[in-house]
Amino acid sequence: MLKELKEIRPKKTYEQVAESLRNLIYNGTYKPGDKLPTLVQISEQLNVSKATVREALSALQANGLIIVRHGEGYYVSQVDMDPFQRAMSGVMLLADDLRQLTEVRRILEVGACRLAALHRTSEDLLLLEELLQAMRHEDTEEVVRADAQFHLAIARAAKNQVLYALLQTMAPIMQQSMVQSQILRSTDWDLVQEHETIYQSIYTQNGELAAESMLRHLDSVLRYTARG
Repeated sequence: MLKELKEIRPKKTYEQVAESLRNLIYNGTYKPGDKLPTLVQISEQLNVSKATVREALSALQANGLIIVRHGEGYYVSQVDMDPFQRAMSGVMLLADDLRQLTEVRRILEVGACRLAALHRTSEDLLLLEELLQAMRHEDTEEVVRADAQFHLAIARAAKNQVLYALLQTMAPIMQQSMVQSQILRSTDWDLVQEHETIYQSIYTQNGELAAESMLRHLDSVLRYTARG
């Protein structure tokens, strides 16, 4: 019996479309500022549904490779992607196995939470409070945005620019993974309460409790995404 082998998962159609467009951007066919073909044109050329193209474009947009100008179309972002960002976009476009992403988050965010408890300012606390309030919103997109920004705010409070830059690069991936896994539909998971516990430990400047709270939260993320 073969060991250490994972099941081969065929790529979803939208992932193949996104990868094709991503390669055209990376090889210079479409340069920063260029307008992409319309959704209909891509759909007809690749012989896929418009819904599939829309999902592929959303993935590229979430990663920062393209932007949408309402009423005009999709454009390649002006940002020059560095090798790390390109590697991260490839991970995002697979958008299936979240275990590795969560493992990296545990490595980075548990330490970030400990540092944030030690170095946070009153301004940091105010921002975290505002984002906690936003996470009580009924709109799923708003909750996802507030959740991702809450974690970035913790990294900012840690006062470590390298750590913040790494997590900022990962933020779009985290947001998309939340939407795709539909973990926000889990009625038995008190998402806000877990974030409030993290906030309280940072507020009281208890570094060890902050780290433990973040670790428990990320374990919950892994557990609930595995259900999806």
